Amino acid sequence: MLHLALGLQELHRHGFIHRDIKPDNLFLKKGKDGELVLVIGDMGLTRSVDQQQQNGYYNSTFGHFLYSSPDTAAGRVSAKGDMW
Repeated sequence: MLHLALGLQELHRHGFIHRDIKPDNLFLKKGKDGELVLVIGDMGLTRSVDQQQQNGYYNSTFGHFLYSSPDTAAGRVSAKGDMW
């Protein structure tokens, strides 16, 4: 979970929101030192905040509804929804 939180923090720090965090989009891979590392995949729905932001939200719903935050399900997509 720490690797996921750090990965999302880095994504958000660069101004992007993933919008589809779910188990199917998380992968374990061996790093250079042989240690397992969590990788966030399927960046197809990822958008920059500057690209589509209106009033602090995307105003569109994407991703799988079983893993969406209440805000995301209501169409108010923000970095908080990735952390949900």
